[in-house]
Amino acid sequence: MIPQEISTKFSKIIILCLFCVLIAGCGGPTTYVFIGPDSGPNFDPTPTPSPSVNPTDTPDPAVPTSIPTAPSLLSATSHVDPICNDNGRLLEVKVNLKVSGGIPPYTLEGKEINPSKPVLSLRAGQVKEFVIKSSDGQSLPIRIQAPTSCDNTKPGDVVNPPIYGCTDPIATNYNPSATIDNGSCAYPPIPGCTDPIATNYNPSATKDDGSCTYVLGCMDPAATNYNPLATRDDGSCTYPVRGCTDPVATNYNPLATVDDGSCRYVLGCTDQAATNYNPLATRDDGSCSYQGRACNNGNDDDNDGFIDGADPQCRNNGDDDESQ
Repeated sequence: MIPQEISTKFSKIIILCLFCVLIAGCGGPTTYVFIGPDSGPNFDPTPTPSPSVNPTDTPDPAVPTSIPTAPSLLSATSHVDPICNDNGRLLEVKVNLKVSGGIPPYTLEGKEINPSKPVLSLRAGQVKEFVIKSSDGQSLPIRIQAPTSCDNTKPGDVVNPPIYGCTDPIATNYNPSATIDNGSCAYPPIPGCTDPIATNYNPSATKDDGSCTYVLGCMDPAATNYNPLATRDDGSCTYPVRGCTDPVATNYNPLATVDDGSCRYVLGCTDQAATNYNPLATRDDGSCSYQGRACNNGNDDDNDGFIDGADPQCRNNGDDDESQ
């Protein structure tokens, strides 16, 4: 008879080990623990783990050896069965699908696919596009075109599903097996200038290589140095400065480029020989006067265009020169 203490320990160990096996079976490599019947005085209650199950080893029929594997990619083939009348006219085409990969069950438009039953009914020449889905979330787009007559089909004909991919041979991801282009083509980058305002802009370039060139200059039409050919503004724009551009004016502006009529002057006699010469005058106002001189000598001594006797600036020298 097994002593009560040992029997209790043995029962606890069995329960513990079963719990471990259940937990291990939920995911990851499963380790199975074996418990011996030894209940003698030398019984060791510590469980002895066995080596992990190796898929290449011959499985023990008494030990579960199921090891989960990643699902393969979803694929499918279709079979068509034509229905023809006595005159050989194609009335209808029944389509069966055989799906593999992924995790079943598979569905088509929300209905589970049974490979032994038709999933589609097509008219002669009808094209049908749809998506097969597996339970692990994979999707497979399919396109089937029904035959047009009973002459070119028979029960069991396989209509190959389309292969979607890039059909352009110059693309980097060209797929020679693809039958329908899905717009996924990728191309090697074309280096060049991608700036439309550059003089060497290349509309075919997909990667800017830093080669862009520009015509530098002032791009502001309001500037005095506006360059209509410039493609990039270089900050050189200059603008008209309005002011007095006459150097003799009191408010002369050497920076002014456009005279705005604002010049101001000091009016007066600017002739140094005149008795009323004004050294501050900047514009002669015709007011100069001179010292008196002999009149009516018949000469124009001061070269003013007048005979001295008729010169309003000559003075009487005491003689009656004016009467002469």
